[in-house]
Amino acid sequence: MKKIVIITYHRAVNNGAVLQALGLVQHLRDLFPGFEVKIFDYRHPRMELMELFKIFKINFKKPLFALRRLLVFRSFQRKLPLVRPFVSGKFDQKMIDNINKQKFQVIFAGSDSIWKFADDLFLPPIPNIYWLSPDIKAKKISYAASAYQYQEKLLPKYKNKLLNSINDFDLVSVRDSETRNLLKKIGYKKSIYQIPDPAFFY
Repeated sequence: MKKIVIITYHRAVNNGAVLQALGLVQHLRDLFPGFEVKIFDYRHPRMELMELFKIFKINFKKPLFALRRLLVFRSFQRKLPLVRPFVSGKFDQKMIDNINKQKFQVIFAGSDSIWKFADDLFLPPIPNIYWLSPDIKAKKISYAASAYQYQEKLLPKYKNKLLNSINDFDLVSVRDSETRNLLKKIGYKKSIYQIPDPAFFY
């Protein structure tokens, strides 16, 4: 069976993040009934720590509530259609080779704020898996991807890397005008489509 894989923030302890991941799976299954559609189970250590930090910071007076909420999310996320086993660590040639071995026909990057970059220890460094790589052998499509609240001062540092990655996409769609303007600033010349978050579909 032909395979579609989604690369997104599916591990966030956040209702919207989980709904957008599940919504995109269902939407793609409706559009492409002959394809297997799954989520690439990527777990960056920094982002895993960020989710723990956020949930206990918000609920610091109710640690048992925070723990219960975390466990509920993790239990539900394990039921998502995931590519097994999970993958963690640096986005390097070894990870790219791992992706290529699985022979995905199409990779969807999105939705959610997967393209955000900032001076933040909890965010994965650029380049990262969410911008994909020209070395990945599959059709590449971004679906309602966002760089909302990215740090513009970092553009000179990352511009060439980002443009090299995005130029290799076969189709680009974004969630918001801020991301559309970012792609134009780095020199992307192809069509950019602005579409809603897939959480609205289901």
